[in-house]
Amino acid sequence: ITFDRTVLPSKFNHEAHAKLFNCKECHPGVFLMSAGAARVTMKDIDSGAYCGACHDGKKAFASSECAKCHKMKGFEKELVYKVDGIGNVVFSHKFHTTAFSCDSCHPKLFDMKKTYGKMKMDDMYQGKTCGSCHNGNIATPVTDCGKCHKG
Repeated sequence: ITFDRTVLPSKFNHEAHAKLFNCKECHPGVFLMSAGAARVTMKDIDSGAYCGACHDGKKAFASSECAKCHKMKGFEKELVYKVDGIGNVVFSHKFHTTAFSCDSCHPKLFDMKKTYGKMKMDDMYQGKTCGSCHNGNIATPVTDCGKCHKG
């Protein structure tokens, strides 16, 4: 089963789950028996609802292991944010996901969607968004403008 109504489609192997568990373990307590009856979000899952009822890192792999359900290939790219005056920001999602797990940034620092127009340099200087790592200790400081802003 593929859930493709989101930016990051996910796959669910019903057959594999049915071999491991009795239907009543999930239906109707965790999931209703009607396709499309619930709009499952990562916030729901992270709070222990739906898939998160088992995928907590104890009973089953943690929901933070994004590539187990989501095809990440589409996110191995650079994101470009248009900025007037100083040059567009080029963010290498591929570089960051090689160095860090998805839950290092999502959703605590960034929503699970492109954040165009929502990041402000003043916030970064205060250690928010990119500034939480780009502080000169963990990564280059946000004052190194040419690192992100490209002519």
